[in-house]
Amino acid sequence: MTSRLLLLVALVPRPLAAQPALATELVRASRLLDAWDVEEAERIVEQAAEGAPADPDLLYLRSRVRFHRGRYADALADVRSAIARRRTREDWKSFRDLVESTVAVTRDFVQTATADRRFLIRTNAADAVLVPLLEETLAAAASEVGSDLGLVPSGPIVVEVLPDAEALARVSTLTLAEIRASGTIALCKWNRLMITSPRALVRGYPWRDTVCHEYTHLVISRATAGTAPIWFHEGLAKLEERRWSPQASIGVDPALAYLLDRAAQSGALIPFERMHPSLAKLPTQEQAALAFAEVGSLLRFVQRRAGMEGIRAALGRMRAGEDAQTAVARAMRTSWYRVVESWRADIRARRGPPPSAARVLALRFREGGGDPDDTSDIEAERARRYVRLGDLLWERSRPAAAAVEYERAARVTPEDPIVANRAARALLETGRPAQVPALVARSLALYPDFPQSHVHLAVAHAAAGDRAAAIRSFERALGLNPFDPNVRCALEQLYRDAGEAELAERERQACEATR
Repeated sequence: MTSRLLLLVALVPRPLAAQPALATELVRASRLLDAWDVEEAERIVEQAAEGAPADPDLLYLRSRVRFHRGRYADALADVRSAIARRRTREDWKSFRDLVESTVAVTRDFVQTATADRRFLIRTNAADAVLVPLLEETLAAAASEVGSDLGLVPSGPIVVEVLPDAEALARVSTLTLAEIRASGTIALCKWNRLMITSPRALVRGYPWRDTVCHEYTHLVISRATAGTAPIWFHEGLAKLEERRWSPQASIGVDPALAYLLDRAAQSGALIPFERMHPSLAKLPTQEQAALAFAEVGSLLRFVQRRAGMEGIRAALGRMRAGEDAQTAVARAMRTSWYRVVESWRADIRARRGPPPSAARVLALRFREGGGDPDDTSDIEAERARRYVRLGDLLWERSRPAAAAVEYERAARVTPEDPIVANRAARALLETGRPAQVPALVARSLALYPDFPQSHVHLAVAHAAAGDRAAAIRSFERALGLNPFDPNVRCALEQLYRDAGEAELAERERQACEATR
């Protein structure tokens, strides 16, 4: 009897963790997943599952792989099965909670594959109008960033448009408080891109730049096997974020230039160590903006001195095991100490006049219905009083009288974008479109990402018969707030008049969807 029992015990499969060869394979797959090699990790896990499909370690790792593939329901089933077999793993339970939240947030999303199937775009019904623009942006980003960094990752890559800040918090490891404090609106994590819908913000935001920025993070992670530190990641992503657009300027945002200059002159630069583990953990939007300005400036400095070939070489050295500081220093043929000192001297040198005092306009998330009162964002008190009086007159259908007050405010602070656009709106309403370009010029130079400036400028160009200029300005607005029906409907007609039938049809559908 004893010998028969021993034979039966011997025939029972051992847990995978007890099988050394397979356990070693799981460790290797886990490391590959951490190194962003999802394809090879998946191959190993699926092969291992053929021999021990019920092992809890395998189920947990397969859950992680499937989560990285965007297969959330399958990932949830696996992690629940793993926990049922080993209830003491608190880290598994934390991961299960994340997967459950992700399943809940994305349950009603609709998926659209790009023509080359490199990207899988997922949105809810309200954000579906973004899909054609996302396809265009992602294709350009893959081409241009891939050319710059020497890598075009294989797909499919999941791209999700989240409806609001709360949803971003639920599918990430950030809290809602951290998101609002830092102004975080997008992430690249778990082999996917996550962006907040521009619909969730009062003035929208440069969402197409953000998509390219997050895609660059994914390329960096793949190129360096996940070893690049946050300062390098954010600096290179900042350098590349406008590469999707052939018309985009490579200049520095005026508000960031001013922040950086002020911090450099006063010795208030943020140490790179404080940026770890994420700029989203910094306490204010201004601190986060300064950090972006610093690392963007550093990588721009490296690019000027070593070229993109130097940056590509640094990526390769990081993948081979070198730390980022050594890799960058070797690309510049000097020491890391000299790199930092030369960069700091470079930004203190000011090759020109001091940057104009553009302030960082806080990203404002929508809360409830309607647009909030933005007059509190006007810094000059006298201008603020004029604008509030103008608003009262505007609400009483007295645009000419309102225009007088708005123009008084504009004389006090012509660079303020809120003031300039109140005045521009009144000029258009009272039949004076020719005055709009000069009125918004100074504001637009300092605040190029204020969407209404582009909208009012486009309307003025259209009134003057300059269709090409009107299209350019409306397209800039599209990259900031694609949910403005005035923009989408106007572009439909302009494209139609220009003989661009395909673009006109895209905008016709968007016009109907956003009205």
